[in-house]
Amino acid sequence: MSNKNAVDFLKQYDTLQKSCKIIDEQMFEIMPLLRELKREENAESDMQNENVSRRFNKYLDGLTDEYRELSMRKRLLNYRIKMIENVVFALPKNERKVIERFFLSTDKHYAAEDLMEELEFEKTHIYRIRTRALEMISEIIENIPLCEESYEET
Repeated sequence: MSNKNAVDFLKQYDTLQKSCKIIDEQMFEIMPLLRELKREENAESDMQNENVSRRFNKYLDGLTDEYRELSMRKRLLNYRIKMIENVVFALPKNERKVIERFFLSTDKHYAAEDLMEELEFEKTHIYRIRTRALEMISEIIENIPLCEESYEET
């Protein structure tokens, strides 16, 4: 497996984080509506005619299904995020710092320069550590079941 696969694997992290945030926002919007509809369903169940009740229940069921689907997607995304974090956590300390800074950090512009100061290494040494870490990640993810399929899905 090549370092490109390791880079692609790590680059998923940011996208997965953003996707979780979007799902959280969608769930946040749906939940109060679901609560209100359930309250109305209980309060007005006797007063509604049969057609209105069917439409109401269909709408309520649709929102409930959407909420469940969002929840399931979020669990899957969180699983994939945790998988990436566990792979990075398995690296030695310096390799982990370099990979976190280059691929999992929001401050990607100055990663090498920051690490030069923090680790007190030359820039070329930082990049050698990065290459070594990517090779380690490639070996790790090669043994993760279904890992290559997850690349194709994203």
